[in-house]
Amino acid sequence: MENADNPFFQLQPANTFVISNTAISAQKSFIDNQGKENGILLHSKFMKSDREDLFQKAFNSFKENGSKDYDILRSGPVIQAALNITCDKMVSEMTHAENFLQRLGRLDRFGKNEQVNEYVVAITDAVKRGVAKGGSSSFLNHLNTLQSTKAWFEYLQSKLLEDKRVTINQIYELYDLFYKDDTACRLIEQDLVSALRESVCWIENKLVDPVTLPSNKKEENKIKIKKHSLRGNSRFVQLAVVEIVDRKQLPTHLNTYLDEVMTYEISRIEGVFNGQKKPEQDLVAYMHKKDHKIQSIKKGVSVRQKHSVNIIRNEARDPDTPIYVSYTIDDLNLCHDTPNPYAIYYAMGIRQPIGAISLKQLENGGE
Repeated sequence: MENADNPFFQLQPANTFVISNTAISAQKSFIDNQGKENGILLHSKFMKSDREDLFQKAFNSFKENGSKDYDILRSGPVIQAALNITCDKMVSEMTHAENFLQRLGRLDRFGKNEQVNEYVVAITDAVKRGVAKGGSSSFLNHLNTLQSTKAWFEYLQSKLLEDKRVTINQIYELYDLFYKDDTACRLIEQDLVSALRESVCWIENKLVDPVTLPSNKKEENKIKIKKHSLRGNSRFVQLAVVEIVDRKQLPTHLNTYLDEVMTYEISRIEGVFNGQKKPEQDLVAYMHKKDHKIQSIKKGVSVRQKHSVNIIRNEARDPDTPIYVSYTIDDLNLCHDTPNPYAIYYAMGIRQPIGAISLKQLENGGE
């Protein structure tokens, strides 16, 4: 639940890290508290310039002998290995053993605290059951780590006594024993087999031997996404900008687009989740219906509709022809339309960017 009973949405004391398994969870908890706390938000869904700026600010604030410009860091998984930073309290979603320990490594990282450090771990019922339901468990399942997370949770629950303090050495001893536990290993094996199967599909269908082809044409500062590569499932996207003060209020549309394009996984913008297509969430098809109308009116000349969504999808490997995953109100008015609830906007908060998020995701329970 996204309320005061959930530690992710509670106000936290100074020098606390709140680490979510998904960017959207971090975004929503930050939005709900941005007017009440001196916090900073980090995740993977920022445009490059904002991401670099925010990472530097977070590092300067929470590094050893840092500036303490911010009290709270709310983040997706991105900080658990990327920054040499420290906190006095940590709130984390349940994750598999290696992530669990990586996050723990940011709690009193430099060993300066004399008091007991608090590590609060929240787990959903879906993760406890090993079911791919809900944002956190679906994310873990997508990474082939859901059963491993369930195994680690069950192992810790069986070994740790309630209200008993645990040293870092004791935690690592449990980690060593964890991989000798037969029940845990059976669950971990399920994830490993799933990951290997997925890897075979990638190798067979999406990757080719590296080849360098000579080119007579040089394009400076322009990077295209190759069809057969690890990034082959990503596309360049363009986003309209909104301002969000509170999730109880509708966002304010700023009638402008980002100065730079971002990349997004194609399945996400085509409305494919856990292998199932949701046509109402297909933003490529939405652009196919709207874009030629908008461009015809704006340019004053007739712009022909693309023959298919495949053309839009393929052209979006080039940053000059991104997929519009949202439109400004002015542009939507040109074709007498209203915002698509699943459109992905770039949100600005009270003090900092919030990043890419859809209107539907802002709702309680929206993933």
